[in-house]
Amino acid sequence: MKNYKYLFLILAQFVSLLAIGQNQQLRFERIGTKEGLSDPNVMCMMQDSRGFMWVGTQNGLNRYDNHRFKIFYSNPADSCSLSSNYIQSMLEDSKGNIWIATMGGGFQKFDRKKNRFKQYLHQPFNLNSVSGNDISKIIEDKSGKLWIATNDGVDIFDAETDRFIHFDHDANDSTTISGNYVTDAFADSQGNIWFGTQSAGLNRFIEKDSTFIRYKADSKNSKAISGNFISSIFEDHSHQIWIGTIDEGLNLFDREKKEFRHFKKTADTNSLPNNNVKTINEDDNNQLWIGTENGGLSIFDYKLLKFKNFANDEIDDNSLSTNSVRSVSKDNEGNMWVGLFSGGINLYNKNTRNFKHYKRNSSPESLSNNFVLSLYQDSNEQLWVGTDGGGLNRFDQKTGESHIYMNDPSKNSISGNSILSIVEDNKRNLWIGTWGNGLNKFNHETQEFTNFKQNNSNDSGISHNNIYGITVARNGKIWIGTFGGGLDIYDDQTNHFSHFKYSKYDTTSLSNDKIYTIYEDKTGKFWIGTADGGINLFIPQTNSFIRFNEENKRLKNNTVPQIIETRSGIIYACTLGGGLNYFDSSVHQFKQVEGWEKFASKNICAALEDEKGNIWASTNKGISKYDPKTKTVKNYSVEDGLQGDEFKLHSSFKS
Repeated sequence: MKNYKYLFLILAQFVSLLAIGQNQQLRFERIGTKEGLSDPNVMCMMQDSRGFMWVGTQNGLNRYDNHRFKIFYSNPADSCSLSSNYIQSMLEDSKGNIWIATMGGGFQKFDRKKNRFKQYLHQPFNLNSVSGNDISKIIEDKSGKLWIATNDGVDIFDAETDRFIHFDHDANDSTTISGNYVTDAFADSQGNIWFGTQSAGLNRFIEKDSTFIRYKADSKNSKAISGNFISSIFEDHSHQIWIGTIDEGLNLFDREKKEFRHFKKTADTNSLPNNNVKTINEDDNNQLWIGTENGGLSIFDYKLLKFKNFANDEIDDNSLSTNSVRSVSKDNEGNMWVGLFSGGINLYNKNTRNFKHYKRNSSPESLSNNFVLSLYQDSNEQLWVGTDGGGLNRFDQKTGESHIYMNDPSKNSISGNSILSIVEDNKRNLWIGTWGNGLNKFNHETQEFTNFKQNNSNDSGISHNNIYGITVARNGKIWIGTFGGGLDIYDDQTNHFSHFKYSKYDTTSLSNDKIYTIYEDKTGKFWIGTADGGINLFIPQTNSFIRFNEENKRLKNNTVPQIIETRSGIIYACTLGGGLNYFDSSVHQFKQVEGWEKFASKNICAALEDEKGNIWASTNKGISKYDPKTKTVKNYSVEDGLQGDEFKLHSSFKS
């Protein structure tokens, strides 16, 4: 079965387009100091069992309830406060206790009931204290013991007895940890405890004799780990161990062969974007999210062995806010939280996958303008996108090539840059309506434009320069709906325009000269939707019109931006204020669909039928899916992944 995509145009302050042939970007919500975050340098994040997101920064600990932040700071005069504002990692243990690792302040346990902290600091002359005050990581093993990774070795901490067991490097004993500056720790599903060091490679703890197995880089062994500065350790859904390094890329550990596979930055655009890997996590699609220093975010598809990379784009405020990713965390709903250096939090809501988003960015293949007014796919499956001020965009979905057509008074070009309507005739010419600059005919073969503009001294030409609706009739004639000049029918063979306008003295004339849409149905009838005159049905035998409007009670609202026909032959009219209407031929009038009041709004901007017979309607308050069989409605909003809730009139597209 053909896979359909439904496109509507969002009209908001950041007006965008929901699907065309440019590279798909992830859409992030930026949460920073303006929203109450204590500091833009986010080092770690964690969601607790109560649903709160905890965010550790270089200046304070934050608890976020999806609405506001509660901030905890260090107070030297208060021993029950944080011991340091520089938060490096966090853990909620199996008993629900929250532990905080800091730079320079040891670690602490948070008392939820009393809203205070118990500090654990290094004491030089006390063997039963943590080994160092720079704590990179706290993890819990299967027995409930805590492992504390410090700048001076590793400790096991028994929270019941407040006792420490220390492990440090001994240059004369190869079974000790390979280095004392421990950068990361990880407990895998098989009960192994892994430690990364700053310059001495990777270690795996052997519980039965309290020894360590070392994995170090070896220039003579291509199967050895790629580097000795270990920055992150992670186990994926299939229990594979991944190791991130500084300067030496990403490693995949083969447990059976005890070998490492390397992934590094190359000239290939599908490779890792930077060899400084800071953090690793996994999404609900089993794809790795890899945060790099100055390289942005990379998502790795293990089946395809390809990296898809995402970086800050100064034009796109939904891109990553900076390119230094320090942490990635997945919440209970599968949303991905990205913590950045100098960029705050970037939240990727997985619901945004319901609707793909495309907008202007710094790529030359992107849209020329985010204010999109019209869409059309031609017979060669090329997608044409009309913008407000950015001209006409062509996207070749087969080759990925794109081209922008802008007005240039010095040569043959499109007549204007605000494109309201696009359609193709049976000779593969494109007909393009503009706002204020008339009609254009584009010849594919010659790549030349023919311009048609209103001539005030001669009424034989086009009647108005605002062209909202264009339809190519089965007989090849071009029906042109102008916004202010009525209806024109153009014969390309004779170069002749026929005009139809409103006359207050003739009830069989066009009801309004501001035309939004023209539709030729399966039986050859022409339906014309207007801005304030309802719908007109053209009678060719007499060159007259039958009106459907509020005044004669044959339509619920007089503003009709789009008219469609389903495969079963039902005519639907989108109205602004009267909801979705259908034509009841038995009584020769339009009626509101049953359940119209359940739509996201009674202002229907555009509509499409899908392969199951559902009607998708865009409104000024989101998108509604209507099932004509069951009369049920499902509404979609920003929370479901839309970029905005207000959509453009009569702009929709199905491929």
